[in-house]
Amino acid sequence: MKIAKSCVTRTAAPVLVAGVSLAAFAVPAVPAVAQEAPGSVVDRVDGTVRILAFQNVANRMRVSVAVDGALRGHLIVEDDADILPRPGCTAVPGTGGTAADCGLAAGVTRINAALGNYGDSFFSTAPINTVINAGTGGDFVRTGGGNDTIDLRDGVIGNDAADCDGGGNDTVVANLRDLIAANCERRVRV
Repeated sequence: MKIAKSCVTRTAAPVLVAGVSLAAFAVPAVPAVAQEAPGSVVDRVDGTVRILAFQNVANRMRVSVAVDGALRGHLIVEDDADILPRPGCTAVPGTGGTAADCGLAAGVTRINAALGNYGDSFFSTAPINTVINAGTGGDFVRTGGGNDTIDLRDGVIGNDAADCDGGGNDTVVANLRDLIAANCERRVRV
């Protein structure tokens, strides 16, 4: 038995029909509505919530545990410069893109945050161990009741401040004359 080769050949090139390329009938791409990029991104991998602020944005971030409503007990991460939720987190409806729900706070054992190069602020009331790299720029960081580590080093003397809100075993590494509240148990100046 002889098998004839198929006359159908797959190709990625435009197909010609009656001498006219079908590519000529393709709908041109419509430019998307211009949207500003978010100021930060957040995800949750197992018990760790990771927050990354983008460069060249002044971020105003807040982390809290919701105390009422449908999100009661959930870890909420906010950024006034908008926040993009990634796997493990979802956008909070009605916030205009400024808040993300990262699930039940009871399963979160660590928050890792990296701020950008502008003057940023980070406020947390969540009683979760938090590690923060404040980046460059004049920053203000306040953490919740966990055992927190705050790195304010940016090579500029006296432009950053930290408040550890007590309740933990906190460490702040800072430049000379950066302001460190007395409730931060360990202070290291470089």
